[in-house]
Amino acid sequence: MKRTERYARDMRKTFKWDNIMTAAQTDGEVWLGTIFGLTPSGKMYAPYACSNVMGCKRCGGKGEVVNHKADAAKYEEADNHNAGLVAELLTHYGPWYEQRWPEAMKAELEASRKVAVDNMPMRRCTWCNGHGSHEAAQDSDWWSALESVANEHGLALGRLEGEDDDGVWVCLLT
Repeated sequence: MKRTERYARDMRKTFKWDNIMTAAQTDGEVWLGTIFGLTPSGKMYAPYACSNVMGCKRCGGKGEVVNHKADAAKYEEADNHNAGLVAELLTHYGPWYEQRWPEAMKAELEASRKVAVDNMPMRRCTWCNGHGSHEAAQDSDWWSALESVANEHGLALGRLEGEDDDGVWVCLLT
């Protein structure tokens, strides 16, 4: 079981969602607790100010590691092919979300992107999920799980009344 799924399972059991929903319907928002008491690390984390978290032992806090299987020539060729293919698709078929791209060209782009990703000189660190810190990765997964479970109940993370503080709030989706 992935860590995010485990956190979500625990949140479904731990938080009293019926009470939270009742309070949210009455007040519009509900305070669940502080970041210090709820998140796995118990710390505030921001990428621009992360001196309070331990750096990842695998990547040294960089969030990426050298891809020893990389082939620079294959990467450059695939990356250039991708850029040209995307430019052609946008010019002739419009943005991707309009869903007018030919299936054959989408498949070609996906295959070329896979070659590029497999041959990138640096890869995202799998120990810290690219965060540079295992603690930050755990907290990120915890926040993702909370957002998912809150959405199941028609709630969103955040506050109705302005700026967030060190509290964790949920509010009704409008």
